[in-house]
Amino acid sequence: MSVYTAPNPVPTTNLVQLDQLGEILGNASVPVGTYTGAILTVSGNPADILLMASANPEAGFAGTAGATIPPAEIQVQGTTGSAGSLTVPVNVTLIPRWS
Repeated sequence: MSVYTAPNPVPTTNLVQLDQLGEILGNASVPVGTYTGAILTVSGNPADILLMASANPEAGFAGTAGATIPPAEIQVQGTTGSAGSLTVPVNVTLIPRWS
């Protein structure tokens, strides 16, 4: 069952900081029940991804510090679907919270 579908255009979500994930999930309408996991589905199209090198990358990193990586150089692993409609499932295990 899908509980959230991003609007069009899709808002940018910083997956490193997960700064908007709580807001997105907090507004989702989920039927009452017991859940042990969830699957987040994110875009797997390189053109949909903004990938930036760290301001202080590890020694030997081929890119420029703080530079944006061109989509043609981004390889996304674990994609499903066809070109232009690629997605990646992210499995999340939920930990029970006792009241």
